[in-house]
Amino acid sequence: MPRLGSTPFAVLDVETTGFSPRLHDRVVELAVVRTAPDGTVEKSWTTLLNPDRDLGPTHIHGIRGADVFDAPRFADIAGDLADLLDDAVVVAHNARFDLGFVAAEYTRLGAVAPSWPTICTLAMSHRLGILGGGRLGDCVAAEGISHDGAHTALGDASATASLLTAYLRRSVERGITSLDDLGCAPTAWPDSRSWAGWPISGRTHARSGRWRPELSPLAQLVRHLPAHDLRTADSPADTAAYLDILDRALEDRRIDERETDALEFTAREWGLSRQDVHQAHTMYLSALATTALADGVLTDFEATDLADVAAALGFGLEEIVAALQDVRSHQPAEATGDGLRGLGVCFTGTLQGRLDGALITRERAQALARAAGLVVHERVTKGLDLLIVADPNSLSGKAKKARSYGTRIMAEAAFWQEIGLNPE
Repeated sequence: MPRLGSTPFAVLDVETTGFSPRLHDRVVELAVVRTAPDGTVEKSWTTLLNPDRDLGPTHIHGIRGADVFDAPRFADIAGDLADLLDDAVVVAHNARFDLGFVAAEYTRLGAVAPSWPTICTLAMSHRLGILGGGRLGDCVAAEGISHDGAHTALGDASATASLLTAYLRRSVERGITSLDDLGCAPTAWPDSRSWAGWPISGRTHARSGRWRPELSPLAQLVRHLPAHDLRTADSPADTAAYLDILDRALEDRRIDERETDALEFTAREWGLSRQDVHQAHTMYLSALATTALADGVLTDFEATDLADVAAALGFGLEEIVAALQDVRSHQPAEATGDGLRGLGVCFTGTLQGRLDGALITRERAQALARAAGLVVHERVTKGLDLLIVADPNSLSGKAKKARSYGTRIMAEAAFWQEIGLNPE
């Protein structure tokens, strides 16, 4: 296996009509970002594809029928994709998902896609011990990487390429010198001439910039789930990959019989036991409960959502209650005056409270927190206990990072009450 720094990378991402080729889901958008061995981007390529079927979750990927009407079919770009992946290590975030769809598309053309040397950045994060979650958004937020164009193939491929560069840098710092040590497998490159007989067409069809996905409250809730705590999982990287698929399956809060069969097949193919799957489902419910109680209040919407997810996962009221009780047991004591004393706290957003007729500035908020016995932090780290937000739905960099770490997030008004203040 070649050493780090000796081979180029081809970073791949797909947008699809669903979460499983077994359900006849298809690729609707592809992107490849070719990089030099050090991760420097050399070429970006992307195209929409006409899947010859309905487009699935348009509210997630933002692709409409009119966008793909004149787009090429996969057969039209099969040669282009093979050429882009040739002689490179293929990289994807949850590589089994992306390459599973690519392999299925080639199978429809009568070809068996080869086993490219592949690195999965999701698995890499666990190999390097960087993050206990797994979603791409969690991982890039933890590295301070911007993620423009989320849920577009090129946006996600570009973010994954940046993540790869960060992980390569960390690997070198730790003395890792071979691709094998990063989990790259297999160790031999396929000969594209032996399987890829399609011409390079040069055809692409760009995504329209006129419309962006409008995430429903449910989809936003999924996106904002905290990183899953996988420290007790027998196979953390495999469980994280399965949870990534579960996220996609639960976007509509329903899992029908065909989807259940597809999830079971995925779990078996990826080597997960029944206990692993049960543990993953429990983690998902726990993460949802953590998000629901982040501001200390369980709304009717959040309670209904918990019930819907629990039912989809085969859980009942007992498991919901247990998940909520577990979250509350790990939260600091409420409204005792000293309940937050000693905790690390950070603020994000423009605060809205007023004292003595004046808006509470960040500096004054920090002073008030110190006076209440808290330790003020300027940045969000894994060791932070509490992030105070002016807007409970904040999408600030600090809020995103806090969610990725599972850090408790508290609304500004609730925080002032906790430390005994009553701003205007």
